[in-house]
Amino acid sequence: MPNNTQPSHRGRRLMMKLGMSVITLVMLIVVLEVGTRLLSDTQPPLLQSHQKLGTTFTPHYDGQVFVPESDRFVQLRFNGEGMRGQPFELQKSEGVRRIAIIGDSMVAAIGADEEDTAVQVLQQKLSNTPGPEKWEVMNFGVSGSATGQELVLYREVVKHYQPDIVVCAFCIWNDFGDNSRELSSSPNRIYFDLNQNGDLKQLKLSQSRSTISTWLNQNSRFYLWQKHATRVATQRTKKRVGFLPKGKLIYHSEPTDELERAWTITEKLIETFHREVESDGSQFVLAMLPSSDQIHDENWSRVISNAGSSSPQMDADYPSKRLGQLCDRIGAPVIDMVEAFREAAPSRSRVQSNEWQHFGGVGHFNQSGNQLAA
Repeated sequence: MPNNTQPSHRGRRLMMKLGMSVITLVMLIVVLEVGTRLLSDTQPPLLQSHQKLGTTFTPHYDGQVFVPESDRFVQLRFNGEGMRGQPFELQKSEGVRRIAIIGDSMVAAIGADEEDTAVQVLQQKLSNTPGPEKWEVMNFGVSGSATGQELVLYREVVKHYQPDIVVCAFCIWNDFGDNSRELSSSPNRIYFDLNQNGDLKQLKLSQSRSTISTWLNQNSRFYLWQKHATRVATQRTKKRVGFLPKGKLIYHSEPTDELERAWTITEKLIETFHREVESDGSQFVLAMLPSSDQIHDENWSRVISNAGSSSPQMDADYPSKRLGQLCDRIGAPVIDMVEAFREAAPSRSRVQSNEWQHFGGVGHFNQSGNQLAA
């Protein structure tokens, strides 16, 4: 009879080695997870995926969160809709006028205390205005969203609150690129394209995020920490090599075919947004939120440098001109904040930190920027 003793021993040794490797790996993961929780400020993500809306903030969240951009802890609360601030009743009280401000992270403003956000500053200013009317200003800003996702948010949520005025806050910093799947890619962002008739069609949400990735995102601090560390390292590398995000090509005054498609989608989204809001009996307003590139000469010089051969066609005022022409054509009021922000930084130099309206002179609106935007 054949002797199978030796192969059997080999198999058991192999299984033992494999088991020890698995145990070691699990112990390492546990150590890394515990260490991350003890030694870092990494916290569960504030955003969560939503089947219809793409993303919202975590509903009913209320707690302190360390925000690296403002370098401090900020008390954040999100209502039942997953939007920043207090909850609102669907039915307006008599004599109340509502303003719904829809936008991305510039509107959500998680680096600022709630009372210092542009939404709440505007609420306070209107409350102090003489007259019989009472005002409610509602924050519908979601980090990472863009005009297409904001249109869906209006259709699914905002319009049911019966706003009198709907402000679409267009962030010149990145909304243009984020409206086009050709120029950007985010698995949970809602994108639109145009069909053969030139009408908008909503694209299916990406299914690239696996179930295990979603679970880790919600439950593992180490997973979140390494994602953040990788993102920071990537951004630093891009900065060193002079990488220009495609969204910055919003300043290109002679758009390529790819850029023109992004512009066509953006303009169609705003036109549709305006038409639907007006047909619901509300007033639509487009508010253009300026990028720090349009304010500080050093930032604009970097954009020009990174644009390379495209630099002669780069115009810091091109977005204002083009969006202004669109609003004239469709009859929509527009608020262009660029000149007001430039006047608040008369030196036009990022060296003058007392003139910063953006965190660090480059990021989201700081307290002064939110005050000015309001």
